[in-house]
Amino acid sequence: LMFYEQFATENKTAIEARYEPAKAYLRVGEIRALLGEHAEAEQAYRQAITLFKKLMADYPNVPEYRSDLVKALRGLSDVLSQTGRKEQVGTYLHEAVDIAEKLVADDPDAPECRYQLSSTYRAIGLWLKETGSLEEAEKNLRQALELTEKLVAECPDVHSYRRSLVVNRHQLGHILEDTGRHPEAEQLYRQALASVEKLTAEFATEEIYQDELSDIYGCLASFLMKTGQLAEAEQLYLQAKEHLDKLVANFPSAPVYRYMSATNFGRLAALLKENDRLRDAEDACRRSLEILEKLTADFPTVTSHQDNLANNYNSLGNILNDTGRLGEAEEARRRALDIREKLAAENPTVRKYRDGLAVSFHNLGQLLKSTGRLQEAEEGFRRSREIYEKLAADFPAVIKYRMELATNYSTLGSYLSDTG
Repeated sequence: LMFYEQFATENKTAIEARYEPAKAYLRVGEIRALLGEHAEAEQAYRQAITLFKKLMADYPNVPEYRSDLVKALRGLSDVLSQTGRKEQVGTYLHEAVDIAEKLVADDPDAPECRYQLSSTYRAIGLWLKETGSLEEAEKNLRQALELTEKLVAECPDVHSYRRSLVVNRHQLGHILEDTGRHPEAEQLYRQALASVEKLTAEFATEEIYQDELSDIYGCLASFLMKTGQLAEAEQLYLQAKEHLDKLVANFPSAPVYRYMSATNFGRLAALLKENDRLRDAEDACRRSLEILEKLTADFPTVTSHQDNLANNYNSLGNILNDTGRLGEAEEARRRALDIREKLAAENPTVRKYRDGLAVSFHNLGQLLKSTGRLQEAEEGFRRSREIYEKLAADFPAVIKYRMELATNYSTLGSYLSDTG
């Protein structure tokens, strides 16, 4: 890292080496982002973008300058997304897509240009998913998948193309799951898992495949849990844990693996609760919280850490409620609510934060009702209903919001009936 930073600084004014400093800033941005140093990563990416744009202006026909600019734009968009500035992300991703499409138009037979375009389609598809534009998100993810399927068919020995195919199937599966197309979603998840298992076997020392394998184990397990396939889901969570334990041990300074481990513990806790193994569920949930508390302290601007922390406090509240520890349950649920109110207020365009806030209001209302605080309970139910009414109106394609709204109407109606 020190080498790249020194190189970028020392060569800023050397005309014969204009490209090298730009590449050095890009590499610094990538390394800083990997280490979770988001402010430093953003600064490096912005410097790289400035230099690459100047090179493009002076030498518009050099494809390397445009390709590296796409990388820098995408890197910056990732940092902005991770630090809660999702409203700024679209500008940089649309610019990246425009450049990547022109690169492919100029040289349609160049595999690396098509690979970069597929990755950029995926990036903008994921951003569109976060902002609730599911139809456009699906369109971009299908474009990404189509490109990578052709690349793998043409170049079956290029493992980066094979990994990209895994990721594209995985992410398109999420969209299909969110919109209720479960058979197609499961098919894509299983195709992704089969492919990444093969990659992991072939490249056993490459942590990136272990990373992807752990993620897909957890994702498919979560899907199977929702569809009632609990035994297979638990086995997948345990396999994910085994891989993640190794990644955390081998790369203790990489926050992404700690975050993935916390996520897996949280998902495992939900499954164990579903199977009425409440003590084991509580242990798993507390393991997740322990990791996430440290992550949010180390990286206070990363909203995904805060969101996951709130999810796990909510889960802990549910477990404590089921074991009769209502005081502790209320404390956990209020902690989740506090985090989610802040996230939703600071990130109003991110629908999952509004969804989480509605869940917290509803769950706290249920607990308050059970302890006789009826006026506070009613307020929680009404706040939850209001959020889901808006979500269902804003995102009619998301079946979950309509289902949650129906549940909220039923809960509030039952409450009003019980209280006269």
